[in-house]
Amino acid sequence: QTALEHFLSVYNDFLSFFLQKHCVSSLLQCDGHMIYHPIGHAVSQEPIDLTHEHKRRPRDRVYRGAHNVRTVPNMAIFDIGDATEIEGVLDLAYNYNGPVYIRMLRKEVPRLFPANEPMQFNRARVLSEGDDIVLLSSSICTEEAMRATAVLKEKGVSVQHMHVSTLKPFTDPTIVEAIKKSKYSVVTIENHLDIGGLGSAVADVIAENGLGKRLVKIGLPGYPHGASKMYLMKKYGIDAMHLVSAVEDLTGKKLGVAESDLEAVRFVDFLEV
Repeated sequence: QTALEHFLSVYNDFLSFFLQKHCVSSLLQCDGHMIYHPIGHAVSQEPIDLTHEHKRRPRDRVYRGAHNVRTVPNMAIFDIGDATEIEGVLDLAYNYNGPVYIRMLRKEVPRLFPANEPMQFNRARVLSEGDDIVLLSSSICTEEAMRATAVLKEKGVSVQHMHVSTLKPFTDPTIVEAIKKSKYSVVTIENHLDIGGLGSAVADVIAENGLGKRLVKIGLPGYPHGASKMYLMKKYGIDAMHLVSAVEDLTGKKLGVAESDLEAVRFVDFLEV
């Protein structure tokens, strides 16, 4: 009701409950501000109570994802990757003229990006430059992608790695230009179903712009069961090792990367600027 009366409304809940409470019908009538912040998404940031997850009804499980809200008119969708983006996302949401859906990280969150370089609306963050492969990552998968690209560089693979924090709108011209220049193809990796998220948005861009590039989507094949974050990322193939394997398939080259090579990669944690 507050959003309908042109006030800023902030809603914090599980996405399945949000949809079941008919809030989407309110969004369709809303030309003011509504910010929706879901509690957790897909592979969680902390271990999940497995027994509790098994009690969740199947219809509740499938609701958690950006694919459910991409079709809402004028809806903006942000997918947060680190502490720096957490600090800046509410400013972007406040300045956006319409409803906003934020896929937020929680628990302990790394700072992958400098604190003085906040996220930008509808603009990907360039993490490495190259023209063999274009790699687009989001959320917790960006940290895994950074580990992979560091090792791939040592193996002679040139990767244009771009972190995507705006899933809708998805009209960033820098992504189009990067895809045009790629020698092999495009890879997306995301903590989301492999349909309806980042990979699907990139597929739309490739088709609409006639880019004619192969796309490999790395995402969840279905809703994961409960466990620790890294266990689930490895089990469902959204970790650094699976990303390296995808690049090997695309380039036709066996790079000889071992898990130990990836474990040796560490990042600068931008705690101070």
